[in-house]
Amino acid sequence: MARAQASIPANIRMVESSATDLRLAEARAFVAGQTGGLSDVVIVGASRGAVDDLARSLAAGSVATIGIHRFSITQLAVRLATPSLAAEGYSLSTYLGSAAVAARA
Repeated sequence: MARAQASIPANIRMVESSATDLRLAEARAFVAGQTGGLSDVVIVGASRGAVDDLARSLAAGSVATIGIHRFSITQLAVRLATPSLAAEGYSLSTYLGSAAVAARA
């Protein structure tokens, strides 16, 4: 049985369940209800692959899917932290950038 959080606003949905099919059904129903409006939908999951699978299943059952943004938890954290880091003069780096600095040192 899925348990929804009561203190979360209506435009945010968090579902906890050990049943994968139930979690995915709840997520599909929620996104389908949100995409009728003009606002974007952000889907956050444990991994980008899992979120991409959900988005693909939504796209397969629709004429078009516009405004659906997909993030893993780590990707969302990076996206939210980037403006604060930039304001302080810091920049994010990739593994390749780190390897180049290490090779140069």
